[in-house]
Amino acid sequence: MPTMKTLLLFPALILCSSFIESSETLDCSNFRYAISEAEDNAEEAADYARRAYYEDDIDDAHDYLRRARSYAEEAMDAASDAETHAYNCDCSMGASYASDAESEAEDAYDYARKGINSDDIEDVHDYARRARSSADDAESAASSGQFYCDDRR
Repeated sequence: MPTMKTLLLFPALILCSSFIESSETLDCSNFRYAISEAEDNAEEAADYARRAYYEDDIDDAHDYLRRARSYAEEAMDAASDAETHAYNCDCSMGASYASDAESEAEDAYDYARKGINSDDIEDVHDYARRARSSADDAESAASSGQFYCDDRR
């Protein structure tokens, strides 16, 4: 026959075991937030690079590329954060897509920077086209990565 002490300890043991079990769940919400931020920033970078590509005034094209560069940098940072969070929640596919997004965003950043430093409108347009293409690829990788990580045990 169970004693009163055993009956009182049993609910406490159940509560502790459920707490331990729930703390083992790997939370991927930080990954999902960061990869979404990477996607949004890459989309903005692509939009501003597109505007620079179609701009005939070199000063305005440089301004658009400065904005593209800034958004590409934000996309790089968010994708890097997403990769870290993906590893923390044991999601290697999400980490791989985040790494791809970071790499493409870095390319977009570099192309935008080169366009900003160019004094020839044709070169500016060429770098803007390349920046847009890389930013589009970063957006695509980030978008694809969102479907791979969910909360896991």
